[in-house]
Amino acid sequence: MRIRNSWKRDVPTTFTHRFFVGLTQNETMQEMNENEAEKYVFTNIIDSDLNQTLQMSAIFQWQQKFFPKVDYFLKVDETSILDVSRFQYWLNLKFNMFKTSYIDSIIFGNLLQNDKVVRDPNEKRYVPYDIYDKPNFPSYQHGSCYLTTPNTIKLMLEEAKNHKYISFDDAFFTGIIAEKVKATRINANRHFASQNPIATNSWDQECDDNGVPFLFSISDENGEIVNKADGYKNALKNLKELKCSSEN
Repeated sequence: MRIRNSWKRDVPTTFTHRFFVGLTQNETMQEMNENEAEKYVFTNIIDSDLNQTLQMSAIFQWQQKFFPKVDYFLKVDETSILDVSRFQYWLNLKFNMFKTSYIDSIIFGNLLQNDKVVRDPNEKRYVPYDIYDKPNFPSYQHGSCYLTTPNTIKLMLEEAKNHKYISFDDAFFTGIIAEKVKATRINANRHFASQNPIATNSWDQECDDNGVPFLFSISDENGEIVNKADGYKNALKNLKELKCSSEN
């Protein structure tokens, strides 16, 4: 509800937007979700950290089946905020050009590099050696928000059939699998923030020559978005009202 009352309101009719929901053991929540089924896509996978990669695979398959000819696929986590208008601006000005240059096999986002594989079985992102034996993941996009293409998704789904899944979907699909299919991963961290630089006063105040900020996506850092009644609305307001540095 809070997403729909904040940035979801700005999504134009030319965009297709869906909430993807896994099964929950909370019967009341499940009934509430089913009452609004036209806005949601349900998977028969239990909503848990261990099933993240299975859920993402189901989402990708849904896209390939029902909307295979869209230009892009944008993943936005439930803890993230998107300035839709600013995203469209940069999509037209920048990302379309990159897409053409890299033959439609590309992923944009906040690129994480040399991330160590977790070997502690008590950690939720634990990966056994028999599934992935390298000490570090390939470069992968932070899962709070990233942009890719249907062609890239098609290639990743086909390649994923040859691999054992790990529970860490970002590293699996946009790292391990993307590397195998030679998808180009673009580090667009000025646009896609992995946390919330506005809340921590760490935004670089960088804009283009038209005075448009590069930043269009932020993610909850310390509960300032998801744990407050007006967290989503206030975060979107702050994102939209960003002011450029006087030196720009």
